[in-house]
Amino acid sequence: MIACILAGGKGSRMGFEAPPYPKALAPVGDRAIVCHLVRHFHSACFEQVWIAIGHRGDEIVDYFKTFAAERGEFALALPGEAPPAATPAVRLIDTGQETSAGGRIRRLTDMIEAPFLLTWCDGLADIDLRKLIDFHRAHGKTATLTAVHPPGRFGHLTLNNNSVSSFDEKPTQTEDWINGSFFVLNPGWRRWNADAEFEWERECLAPMARDGELMAYRHTGFWQCMDTSKERDLLESLWKSNDAPWKNWD
Repeated sequence: MIACILAGGKGSRMGFEAPPYPKALAPVGDRAIVCHLVRHFHSACFEQVWIAIGHRGDEIVDYFKTFAAERGEFALALPGEAPPAATPAVRLIDTGQETSAGGRIRRLTDMIEAPFLLTWCDGLADIDLRKLIDFHRAHGKTATLTAVHPPGRFGHLTLNNNSVSSFDEKPTQTEDWINGSFFVLNPGWRRWNADAEFEWERECLAPMARDGELMAYRHTGFWQCMDTSKERDLLESLWKSNDAPWKNWD
């Protein structure tokens, strides 16, 4: 099975007027965040990882050329090249500078005629990918998303009229579920949107859900997105403390 990562966005929420690196290359420990995902996928069950690049794609290409040469962790195919014969492998695919997320997904996965995994480049988790795939195959529907509890960002209040009856400082979980990405998709997902450019959530996931073809794999372990520089710093601190839950490839 192929794992696909979207890494072509601009990372405009990372808190810099002029970001010093593409979002996919935000450093966490000894490698860029996207390479944490690659290592996770390769250590599970994915011999091929395809990465959609776009904005500042030349920097991502240069990083992977250097990383692959220095680390020797995988074979590398640059944009325009066929997937490497050797495995594990990473294939970089240019999906355009201003392409929407939906457009990148279509350009990337139109070359895949089997179920595949899809995620963004800005989230890390300790998901058991084999169990996720088994869940997807068992239900027989078109798509699976990984549902997660949102990380606590604000103090949680319990109110009795106008009196605060309890205060929980930044709880790590709530009873709510959010889309944590880490999708597994059958090729049939394309019938929900035939456009070259579209909004992934509103114009594909929403109608798929209405038709009963979108299932949720509930993950209650670690999950953390990296929408801000503060969240990058959190991931970095977990790495430095040797308490990085997503580092499950040893």
